[in-house]
Amino acid sequence: VIASYSNRCGDAQNWCMAAPGNTIYSTVDTTDNNSSENYDTKSGTSMAAPHVSGAAAILRSKWPSKTAAQIVDILYDTATDLGVAGTDAIYGRGLLNLDNALYAQGALTVASATGGSHYFSDSGFASSSAMGDALDALPMAAVFDRYHRDYQVDLSASVQKPTAGNLLTELQYQDSSVILPLSANSLLFSEIDKGSIQVRNSYDDIKLSVAYRQNPDQVLSLDAQPSFSGISTAYTPQADSYFSKLNNASVIGISKDSKIDSSIGLISGYTDAQAQHLANGISSRMVIRPNSQWSLGVGVSYLQEQESFLSNYFSGAYQTGVASTKALNLSATAQLSTGVNLLAQYNVGQTSVEALRNSNVSQISNIDSHSYALSLMARDIYQARDNVFVSLKQPMRITSGEMSLHVAEGLNPDDSVRFVNHNLSLNPSGSEKTLTLGYSRRPNQDRSINWLLHYKNQPNHQASARAETQALFKLIQRF
Repeated sequence: VIASYSNRCGDAQNWCMAAPGNTIYSTVDTTDNNSSENYDTKSGTSMAAPHVSGAAAILRSKWPSKTAAQIVDILYDTATDLGVAGTDAIYGRGLLNLDNALYAQGALTVASATGGSHYFSDSGFASSSAMGDALDALPMAAVFDRYHRDYQVDLSASVQKPTAGNLLTELQYQDSSVILPLSANSLLFSEIDKGSIQVRNSYDDIKLSVAYRQNPDQVLSLDAQPSFSGISTAYTPQADSYFSKLNNASVIGISKDSKIDSSIGLISGYTDAQAQHLANGISSRMVIRPNSQWSLGVGVSYLQEQESFLSNYFSGAYQTGVASTKALNLSATAQLSTGVNLLAQYNVGQTSVEALRNSNVSQISNIDSHSYALSLMARDIYQARDNVFVSLKQPMRITSGEMSLHVAEGLNPDDSVRFVNHNLSLNPSGSEKTLTLGYSRRPNQDRSINWLLHYKNQPNHQASARAETQALFKLIQRF
């Protein structure tokens, strides 16, 4: 409430504000003999005016590039409204509020060196497991409020990391795969819970497959795919490939059985579960079987991602352009005895990423990555239709790559934005290794039995992360 003896703003309401001025304990003139130790309690404009001028001085010291008029506008606009709503003849623009004046006003924006800007809320980093903790090294950067004042933010706090798989999710997984003959030369494969479907037609030694929402590796593989009923692909022996992370993938594939089996396929899908970031690719593979105990496979593939790279998506001020990955896949299978097989897989690729003119990611070098798996698998060991496996895997990991990030550091004396360049390695600090011992058995269509022992060292390729040991037993009975 305004003091009874105070002036009112009146006709000057648009250029007037209120400030504390009643019974203020403050310094006084050293020649004032009525006060001891140069402090006293006073009232009036001599107490109120220093509040306003002091607030202006604080703002100017924090943002020296701002003009006096800009400082005044900030004080007016951030004042606490009193009396009649809005500007009025008693309190003018309102009561001085220094706390509010110091806080960022309006939506924060990220500036780019080319003069553009993006909302900070729309700018961020969604990293894939292949990058691990590399983006933890992102720097501090300046963002700007509606008055073009700079505020420091930690860019690493805006990184969205992938959700780590766990056995609770695995416990809830149910294998809904079905295989139905459509005709003498046609089969239908489906995973009901995913809504996936694949139709494969055979014409002598040629097979044509058309699939929707299906794992491309399963559609295009020329190797016999071991069945581990009730266990998801997160724990099965197969290595990560450059297509295995695609969601809602559509696949057209042609394969030919001969002395050298071969296949080629076109793939289209998304690198995110929300089906927003499109990726297209082509894959070709050959498998040679020198004898009944050995098979050697080699494959080449090309994957083009429209707005991401290796399933990493940078948005807003940090967006990247088209990414192209060329990959090589090598595999070998050896039958050690009846029902016992050794499988080795290795995937390696190089990714080039387009840098966009208005992006603060000014350059990304060629990115090298790889994954591998070594697995021993056996079937019909204890009982008919059971499978046992032990596998050592390294999930997809970036092994070489660097990013140049051009970020705002603050404001220059002329109020222009000052930029600084940071070079960041895209290599994660560690290398995840998983060792899995698994068992699955499906006595009939209504029952499956599974158990897993799973050890993970340096989870998510993070050197400082604690190792994880997990165990699971699952019995599914359908009624």
